[in-house]
Amino acid sequence: MKTLFTSGQGYLLIIVYSMIMIGLTLLFTWGFRHTKEFFLVANRRIKRWPLALSITATWIWAPALFVSAQKAYQQGLTGLFWFTVPNAGCLILFGLFIPQIQKRIPKGYTLSGYIKDRFSDRANSVFLVELAGLGNDQRR
Repeated sequence: MKTLFTSGQGYLLIIVYSMIMIGLTLLFTWGFRHTKEFFLVANRRIKRWPLALSITATWIWAPALFVSAQKAYQQGLTGLFWFTVPNAGCLILFGLFIPQIQKRIPKGYTLSGYIKDRFSDRANSVFLVELAGLGNDQRR
């Protein structure tokens, strides 16, 4: 079987790609004051539609695309429907709560930060342990 790249060419491609991405990042952020606010929330100056599309792109991560294809293959359109509709519904539900969340934590960044500010460090710790447990589900 013929390979597309040698190992050296593959490493070189990764290095060149990384340099291009770093260069583009520096180019597009030139002149900005690099603060926590800038890094995490782009100084809170992103318009509604680009923000919504960014959240959607973040939500639809690669494994979700794989699972949707698997559901469609195994269960047909029904499987795809029952995988896709709840995910889209969750995004819509989040969208409905965003104005209330922004009123409660206008300078907030994360849900865990909100829990820490609103309740306590202990409640935040419980939330983070629970969240870590969800991320490490080994029942596959």
